[in-house]
Amino acid sequence: MGVSLEQEKERWARRAVTVPGVVALWLVMLATLPALFAVALVVDLARPRSFAAVRVVGALFVVVTLHVVGLAILLRAWVGGLLRGRAYERRLDGAAELWFAATVWSSAIRIFGMRVEVEGAEVLDRRGPAVVMTRHASLLDVLLPLVTVCAPAELVPHIVAKRELLWDPCVDLVGHRVASAFVHRGGRDRAGDLARVAAVARACGRHDALVLFPEGTRFSDERRAKRLAELAADPAAHERALRLEHVLPPRLGGPLATLEAAPPADVIFCAHTGLERARTLGDLLSGALVGETVRVHLWRVRARDVPTSREERIEWLWRWWEHVDAWITRTGAAPPPSRSAPGEA
Repeated sequence: MGVSLEQEKERWARRAVTVPGVVALWLVMLATLPALFAVALVVDLARPRSFAAVRVVGALFVVVTLHVVGLAILLRAWVGGLLRGRAYERRLDGAAELWFAATVWSSAIRIFGMRVEVEGAEVLDRRGPAVVMTRHASLLDVLLPLVTVCAPAELVPHIVAKRELLWDPCVDLVGHRVASAFVHRGGRDRAGDLARVAAVARACGRHDALVLFPEGTRFSDERRAKRLAELAADPAAHERALRLEHVLPPRLGGPLATLEAAPPADVIFCAHTGLERARTLGDLLSGALVGETVRVHLWRVRARDVPTSREERIEWLWRWWEHVDAWITRTGAAPPPSRSAPGEA
C-alpha cells in the first residue's frame, strides 16, 4: 500500500523525537549507571529476589545500548542501499533485525539465568514462504519466533504488530524497510489493517516469513474474560473459548487475510511456556524470570495441507489453537487430557 504525504510527515516527525530520544536515554543511563545499580542493590538486599532489580537495571541498559548500536547498523544499511541498491539494503536490514532480536534474547538468557529448550526444530529444514503463528503471553515472547524460527531457517521476518511499537525507533525503521504491518488496537481501522497484512503476506517469497500473534494481545485473565464476553453472541465459539485455559481465542481477521493472500506458504505454529510470569516490568522486578526454563515447540503444516475455504480454515485454526493450549497444559501446568495434534495420528 502507498504512503500518503501526511503519513510520511507523521513518520518523520515521530522519528525526530524517538531517534535522538533513545540516544539521550542511553547517555543518561551511562552517566547514572553506578547510581542505578546501587539503588537496585539496596532494593534487592532489603527484599531478596535473586538480585532481580540489579538484573533488570542491567537488562534495560543492554537493551538501550543495543538500540543505539542498532540505529548505527541501520544507518550503515541505508548508506549501503544508496551505493549498491535497494536489494542490498534489504538484505542488511533483514540481517540487522535478526541480529537485534538474537542479541536481546541471548542477553536476557544470560542476565536472568534462563534455560531454553526447543522441540520440533527439524521442521525448519525447508525454506519459505512461511506464516508463523505464535502464542503471546509475555514482554519477551515477541522475540521467540525470530530467534527460534526465522534465524535458524534464514528467513527475513515481516511482523504484524501493534502501532504503538512504532515509538521504538529500531522497530519503526526496520519495520518499514523490511515491510511489516503495524495495526491499530481495538479494530479502529479494521479494513485498512487487514489490507496492510494481506499486502505484506502477498509480497513474501521463499526467503521470507510473516510473523503474527493470532490472539492479538498478551494473555491475561482479564483479557480472557473480555474475549469471552465478546463471543457471548456466538454460543459455539463461546463454548470452545471456555475450554482454552492458557491462550486467548484466536482473532480470525489477520490469520485469514494472511492465508488468503499467501496461499503457497507453509504455516509454522510456535507454542511456549516459561515466560508467562514476565508480562510486566513489575513481574521482572519480582524475580519471576530468574532461573526459568523456557520450552518451545514448533509444528509445520505444508501449504498443500492448509484448507482452502474460509469455513474450513476457521475450523482448522481453532483446532490448532486448541492443540497449542493442550501442549501448554501438558508442558507447564496440570496433566492434560489425551489429545493428538491436528492431522497427526
